[in-house]
Amino acid sequence: MRLIKETTQSESQLAQKMVELVVYRAWRSGEEILNVYEHFFTVEEAVKSIDIFTENMKKQE
Repeated sequence: MRLIKETTQSESQLAQKMVELVVYRAWRSGEEILNVYEHFFTVEEAVKSIDIFTENMKKQE
C-alpha cells in the first residue's frame, strides 16, 4: 500500500490501484481491510515522526 501511495500521480489513479490490490488479493471486504491498513500506516508514520523529533531533541541537549 505504501508503494502504491508513493508512486501514484493522482487521487483517481490511487483509487484504481487500490481496487486492483483488492481484486489481486481477493479480499471480500476490501474497503474494510484497506481502512485497517490505512490506520496502521498512519499510526506507523506518526510513531516515526515522534522518534525523529525525540532524536533531534536529544541532539540539541
